[in-house]
Amino acid sequence: MDKTEIEQVQRYMRNLFNNPQINVAARAKPKGSAEVFLGEEAIGTLDKDEEDGELSYHFRMPVLDKDAPSYLRTKFGNPKFKVVAFAKSKDTAEVYLGDDAIGTLTKDEEKGKATQNFRMAIFETDLE
Repeated sequence: MDKTEIEQVQRYMRNLFNNPQINVAARAKPKGSAEVFLGEEAIGTLDKDEEDGELSYHFRMPVLDKDAPSYLRTKFGNPKFKVVAFAKSKDTAEVYLGDDAIGTLTKDEEKGKATQNFRMAIFETDLE
């Protein structure tokens, strides 16, 4: 990711979460990836995806508490987070910020340990 892309995504995330402490920094490897910080704390990763002529970025953040909505509210300092379970899925829920669906919360199993991840796609049109 180049400097302009990083600045655009950072501005978008700061505005979306209403949190000026969000910073995005390029990583040397893998190329097309960045680290997302909240203040000094690394909170997730951002990957660039160019597929079929469309550009998007994928944010992934581990959720380190069983109470995901509370964790997200506290982490971002934004009380508008809510998580709504999908009717037919036990391992995926939709994440809302106010009335807008912004991503998903998935329950994954890694090496026998259950984890939760907040995932959000950022499309090129979101950055305009």
